[in-house]
Amino acid sequence: MSELRALMREDDDTASTGSEDPDAEDRATVTTVTFGDLDIVTQEATHAFGASGADQSGNVVWGAARVLAERIGGERFAGATVVELGCGCAVPAVVAARRGAARVVATDASQAVLRRAARTASLNDAGVETRVFDWDELEGLRREADVVLCADCVYSEGAAPLLQKAILHIAKPGASVYVCCKSGRRGVAAFWESMADAMEEVEAKEEGDHVLKVYRSKGRGQLLDELAAKRGELADCRACMVGLKDDLRTMAVTMEADMQRLLGALSAAAAGQADARIRALEAERRVAELEAEAA
Repeated sequence: MSELRALMREDDDTASTGSEDPDAEDRATVTTVTFGDLDIVTQEATHAFGASGADQSGNVVWGAARVLAERIGGERFAGATVVELGCGCAVPAVVAARRGAARVVATDASQAVLRRAARTASLNDAGVETRVFDWDELEGLRREADVVLCADCVYSEGAAPLLQKAILHIAKPGASVYVCCKSGRRGVAAFWESMADAMEEVEAKEEGDHVLKVYRSKGRGQLLDELAAKRGELADCRACMVGLKDDLRTMAVTMEADMQRLLGALSAAAAGQADARIRALEAERRVAELEAEAA
């Protein structure tokens, strides 16, 4: 069983809303849930993993989605573009659409899951687009979202950085980002830590075994200020490089002069040694001549 499927089974007690009859595991259950003053109709798999063994985890309204939907049920999204990542049944996306969003896009990596999301939207007469969006590829939707919704999207250490990159990819400057995760899952703590460095946390609360946080992406002014600061740092770095280049040039000239002096000194010393050797040889020759004459 995959890691995700194992994690989904851990939550099966909070996700299942239908019959416990084993023969009904693969059937869909239609229920109506109230979020704020909204009644939302859902059609979901009775269990995350049916008798056939098929993975139905994307066709279940998990606890995190319910907590997130409840949180945004009282919001007003008039004129906003809302994108839900890893939408599953897309209940939060439907709530956003019912709350006046101008455009709502429910994204997931699975076409089958997106069909269920479209069905949820249809049941609620909500204008929700569905779109395949792979966090590994990040194609499209760049900086299109005024609001980003994520429910139960962190289920492993590897998913955390991918989700953060996806959020940063689609969020406009100043966007609101709503994230709800189940406490204690692998990768969740690391995800919260990385998000604290990337965005401003404006709200955090616990709902049972779930944590919901709201972030604000950096505004255009803040991004421009950071860009100006980076440019200033780059200018300082360039000035340092120019200064270093001048220092190296001066050092090279000094080293060249020192080398010439050293070579001159060595040449003089070598010449002196040669002269002394010549004089010594001349003296030896003279002594030999005198000895020969005396003999």
